Amino acid sequence: MAVLLAACATPSQPTPPVSTPLPQPASTPMPAATLPALEGHADTYRLQLRPDLPPFDFRLAVNPSPQRLIDGSSIVGWIEVSQLGKSVDRIPVAFHDATQNLTWPQLGLRALDINMDGYLDIASVERGGAEWGYFHWYEYDPEQQRFFVSSLADELSVLETNGVAVDPQRREIYVYTLVATCPSTYIYVDAQGRLVLKQKQEYKQSDQGCVLSP
Repeated sequence: MAVLLAACATPSQPTPPVSTPLPQPASTPMPAATLPALEGHADTYRLQLRPDLPPFDFRLAVNPSPQRLIDGSSIVGWIEVSQLGKSVDRIPVAFHDATQNLTWPQLGLRALDINMDGYLDIASVERGGAEWGYFHWYEYDPEQQRFFVSSLADELSVLETNGVAVDPQRREIYVYTLVATCPSTYIYVDAQGRLVLKQKQEYKQSDQGCVLSP
């Protein structure tokens, strides 16, 4: 069984010089996409959502015959959740690409407190291109003791990214992208459960290298 790691280290994207750089998270967390591969077997992981709580166990189960949903996504599997040996939840995993139904557990899970309520939330990982993908987030509800897709989680899940971080002090969510060798940063805030863009710093590829977009 693997111990699931939270996204907390130093970002590894190259950063071109800028005259007015965006603020960075106080703890400079590592974008979730760049976390090292989790150790373990049987697609099972263990995570404490908070130090004073018993850990949860997560088993990633594939769906051999993905069901297509009305929004065009497909159920590629489930995250089966247990605590203290008792089954407590079964989360459907919906991806844009149904052909990843047998391989998605290989990328494991990510953990980050996206709504900054003191409890870690979890995400499954859908491959996109060579440098990006989607993190499908599931918030933890401490009252119901279950995971669910909130409006915030849903809006964060549709963003193409190669990393996500949070700064609880500033109440900001950082979404990183990398196109070719050009990194961009988007800063969002949680406005009553909705994702609102506060600031962005976009770089585009040019003959002179990475150029900051106006």
